[in-house]
Amino acid sequence: MSAIPKYKFGNCSTCQATNTNVIKVKKDLFCVSCHKKNKTLEQIDKQKKRNAAKLVVTKLRSIANTEEGVKAPKDYAALDVWFKERMERCEVKCENCGATNWWLQNNKDERSGKIKWKSCQAHLLPKRHFNSIKTHPLNGMVLGSGFSGLCNCHDNYDAAWEKAAKMNIWDEVVRRFKIMYPLITQEEQRFIPNQLLQEINQI
Repeated sequence: MSAIPKYKFGNCSTCQATNTNVIKVKKDLFCVSCHKKNKTLEQIDKQKKRNAAKLVVTKLRSIANTEEGVKAPKDYAALDVWFKERMERCEVKCENCGATNWWLQNNKDERSGKIKWKSCQAHLLPKRHFNSIKTHPLNGMVLGSGFSGLCNCHDNYDAAWEKAAKMNIWDEVVRRFKIMYPLITQEEQRFIPNQLLQEINQI
């Protein structure tokens, strides 16, 4: 049995060389020289992709080792302490409407009630926008959530600042905000709602 020849005679699809040794790749014919160039370019392209992937991994590792990356777990730990301290100290009673819940009062320390009780610990200024004061003692109130079965004041407060400004606790929110305002970073100040910003402008 004779071996199938590696090369055929034909016209190159790239350099247009005629009646020369060619290699068929899919439906195209390439002369030996062009075929070698194509293989070289393919290898270079694959190497670039590998290098790019390595660079991404290197950057991610670098970020993880930065000061911010090291501090992140501490921030989460501080927030956990903030929630835990409030959940141990505060009374199961909505500070806006006065609603109470017998079941939650008696089960807030148990596994079945902890998550519901935690949902009643409201940030007056949202932690996602105000990292500088997210664990400040004045930045929290007990507001019942619909999930907890206490009431819906937490949900209403978070729904819109227009709604929050009409709630019974608003005067206290403004008082606390004025105390915490100097601690808010310049970058975070863009998130301060007009309802609170106008209070600062009146000082």
